[in-house]
Amino acid sequence: MIISSLIADGGSSWPLLGRLHPLVIHFPIAMILTAGVIELLLVFRRDARPSPIAGCCTWIGTIGACAAAWTGWSFGEEYGSGLTLELHRWFGVACAGVLIVAVVGWCIERFAGTSWSFHVYRIGLWVGAALVVVSSFFGGEMVWGEGFLFEESDEPVPTKVDDAVPSVPADPVDSGEAVEPSLESQVILVMQEHCASCHGPEKQKGKLQLIPLAKAFPADRRDGWSIIPGDPEASTVIQRVTLPPDHYDIMPPKGDPLTPEQVDLLERWIQDGAPHSGQTADPPPESVPDEPVAVADPVRDPQVDAATLEAAVEAVRNRGGVISPRYRGSPWYELTASFVRPAWTDGDLSLLAPLDPVLWDLDLGSSDVTDSGLSMIGGCVQLRTLKLDRTSIGDAGLEDLSKLVHLETLNLHSTKITDAGLPSIKRLPALRSLYLWGTAVTPEAIDRLRAERPGLAIESGVPPSEDTAGSGTGSG
Repeated sequence: MIISSLIADGGSSWPLLGRLHPLVIHFPIAMILTAGVIELLLVFRRDARPSPIAGCCTWIGTIGACAAAWTGWSFGEEYGSGLTLELHRWFGVACAGVLIVAVVGWCIERFAGTSWSFHVYRIGLWVGAALVVVSSFFGGEMVWGEGFLFEESDEPVPTKVDDAVPSVPADPVDSGEAVEPSLESQVILVMQEHCASCHGPEKQKGKLQLIPLAKAFPADRRDGWSIIPGDPEASTVIQRVTLPPDHYDIMPPKGDPLTPEQVDLLERWIQDGAPHSGQTADPPPESVPDEPVAVADPVRDPQVDAATLEAAVEAVRNRGGVISPRYRGSPWYELTASFVRPAWTDGDLSLLAPLDPVLWDLDLGSSDVTDSGLSMIGGCVQLRTLKLDRTSIGDAGLEDLSKLVHLETLNLHSTKITDAGLPSIKRLPALRSLYLWGTAVTPEAIDRLRAERPGLAIESGVPPSEDTAGSGTGSG
């Protein structure tokens, strides 16, 4: 019934199958490792033939590995980006490919009885088992943070005395009136209860530390703050704690989620500038264009018409797009049209016009959008993430993206972009991540862009040259 409903939806829900990845992946892991161990135990048997049990496990594991690689790749489009994700993806794909070779060797040995096919099967199985372990390791790092495998238990770690921040003040002895704890003190209590075990002085999963509060604002990583003073909506901390309880990325991952009162407390603290130890954190610097673009604020602008917005969302869904708020109660929306069939064209981009003030994430990968349609995307001035991978766009269309002054991630892999399009990209002031895999952009042009925009992480398959390797940029 689930599959039939997905197909009946015109293909728009196929990306949702990617979220089955955590369900699909674990059984093939057990099958492949079991088969590998069985064949390893039989390695010294003289009459060498594949074990029937190991062969059965290999077949089941290979089919499951292929399904896991497919759903995992789809799920990765939603999950985000980064080196760990790419390693997890490609090791998983390599594992599925090697296991297919092993199964082919098993079939040949089964019907022809050749020695070489038996070795292909056995070696392929062992290599596949090793790749399963490596891919699973990187998958664990994405979920539980770097270094999770060798960390101690996740029991809350008490904050060090010298790192402690002022606690809730006690009631005055000579006064009959109770003193309400400060907003900062209340936030500290919430953080210590729900965040210290993973993001405290002793452990920093994902290289994020929230206790003491001052550690959440490192001077050398201002572009990576998860708390943006004065802007709760843009703060990753708020986005993660307000996800649905069964969401893959909800924080904290264990125990009860934060109550609405606790979430409201954190939002008020961030709105007040995220004060800590008597100081207020300045927001991270963000470049602005010479002529600021006036944009509607969906939270504060009373002119945003809820009825018009609802109609626009319904129109996108009728055309096969997957659109939803970023998290519970968010006024910002994410739209995915990368797997819609028939594919979206420039004409479909007119559906974005009513969504201009509220569209945060737009995925048009594998669509039939061309340079002519990018002018309509340029009107979505609140966009933070734009994926145009595997489309036919070229350098000319990038000029129309100049109004995306808040754009942080731009995916252009497998497009017709050349060196001539980089000046347009360089003018995007807030851009932090750029994907140029499979384009005609030269290594020399990429090096120049890295030198001119040292804070821009470029994933291109081209490592930084010696002149730019020390600038702190990402490499492809």
